[in-house]
Amino acid sequence: MSCDRGRPEWPASYPTRRLWRAHAKTQLSPGQKAEGSRPQGAPTGKTTAPVGSREFWRSRHRTHHVAGSRKSSRNGFREPNVRLSSSSPAALRQERAERLRRDRAATLTLRDAFPGVQLLRLELKFEGAAANLPAAQSHVLHPPAQAFFAFPCPHADCDGQFDLTSVVNTVLADRAAGAQGMLQCSGQRLDRRAARVPCELHLHYTCSITYQPGAR
Repeated sequence: MSCDRGRPEWPASYPTRRLWRAHAKTQLSPGQKAEGSRPQGAPTGKTTAPVGSREFWRSRHRTHHVAGSRKSSRNGFREPNVRLSSSSPAALRQERAERLRRDRAATLTLRDAFPGVQLLRLELKFEGAAANLPAAQSHVLHPPAQAFFAFPCPHADCDGQFDLTSVVNTVLADRAAGAQGMLQCSGQRLDRRAARVPCELHLHYTCSITYQPGAR
């Protein structure tokens, strides 16, 4: 008898090593099979390229590319196509600026339209019921400047303008040194409820003209 209590004693003629392994393993009945087990050497249905081979790295690249595409399609987004409403202040301001730019480009220069004018100055001051009135403006035109005398209403949400073309033409026709007067904006603004209301901003202007020597 062996004094080793952890291992059972077997006859000397029995293959002790083989029996010890069999005793240590869990025996399954013939009708039972471990889950996921398969006969050794049985094909899995998919051939795996050896690690480090060219086919192995190509398959990994294709797998990562497909996974990245799916992830980007889920998490990706498109930039919203923002369109300004035709009644928004930004749209009104942009439309008015484009209209004035086209009209200014179509006019003659001061030298071509009025050859006898050396300098033309327009002083604009605003008055109205609003608490915050627009700042005063001063425009000085030299002979190379465009002979354009229309100015947008300084309120950003107004679609009106102040046109001093007839005032300047009258002063030049009379060969006068200048003129003063008042105009009211005929444009419309947006109130707090986004409704169109008259602007009614008043403009006090002063037109001063300096003629070329001998032009008067």
